[in-house]
Amino acid sequence: MFKNKEYNFFNNIYIPAIILILLYLFGNKGEIYFKAAITIGIPIGATIYLFKKISVLKLEKKKIRNILILTFIFELIFSIQIMFFGIPIIPYLPAPFNNLIFLGAVVTIVCSSFWRKKEYDKGLIKLILIILWSLIFLYQISINLIKIKEMW
Repeated sequence: MFKNKEYNFFNNIYIPAIILILLYLFGNKGEIYFKAAITIGIPIGATIYLFKKISVLKLEKKKIRNILILTFIFELIFSIQIMFFGIPIIPYLPAPFNNLIFLGAVVTIVCSSFWRKKEYDKGLIKLILIILWSLIFLYQISINLIKIKEMW
C-alpha cells in the first residue's frame, strides 16, 4: 500500500555547507550583522525569484532590467524599514489594525484584484498605491525622527 522510496533531505551538499559557513561567520557576531544579512538577502532572493518568473514573458531586456531594479529598490526599502526601524504601529487601535504594513498589504491586495478587472482606472489604482505607501514611509520616518530628537 505504501511505497517506501528513498527520501533525501538535502539533494545537494552545498545547502548545509552554506548554512554552516553562515553560522560560523555570524555565530559570534551581534544582532546587527544578522539584520544586515537579512536586509540584503531578502531583496536579492526576491529579485532572483522574480527574474525566473518574468523571463518567461518574452519582454525586452531593458524592460526586464528596469522591473528588476525597481523591485530590488522597493524590497531593500521595505527590509531596511522593517529590520532597523520596526513595524509602524498606530497607537489606540486594536491589534491587527494598528500595523500599517498589514493595512498597506491589504489595500495592495484589494488594488491588485481591481487591477485585474478591466473596468477600473489603472492610473487611479497606481495613484492610490503610491500615496498609501508614501504616507506609510513618511509616518515611519517621522516617528523615528521624533524618537531620535527626544534622545538629544
